[in-house]
Amino acid sequence: LDAGEHDRVADRPYIIRVRNRVEADEELKDHSADKLKELGIKGITLAEYLQLHDFCHWKTGIHLDKINITLCSGSRDPDGYVPDVRWSPSYGRVDVCACPADCAGDYLRSRVIVS
Repeated sequence: LDAGEHDRVADRPYIIRVRNRVEADEELKDHSADKLKELGIKGITLAEYLQLHDFCHWKTGIHLDKINITLCSGSRDPDGYVPDVRWSPSYGRVDVCACPADCAGDYLRSRVIVS
């Protein structure tokens, strides 16, 4: 998680707020990480997503993103790719992949962060 660029780095404790939803923000479908950055929309980082998922599952027993994929638009790997994450029921795990920063689709959505 350290490699690459992240909008926020946990060099001190901080709290983020996201919408109370199992699926990522529908309002952000068809928005690539590049488009979100251009619009000034802060998105969740990969580290924040993984902590959010663990907390939600611990608290409710529910996994995030069973249908759609969260675009972690607040993070970029060293090659400029953006992590995307979803729950994979067939494997019983969280799957982390990456896509180009200009990738967009109905199923690929970020989560707005209010920090």
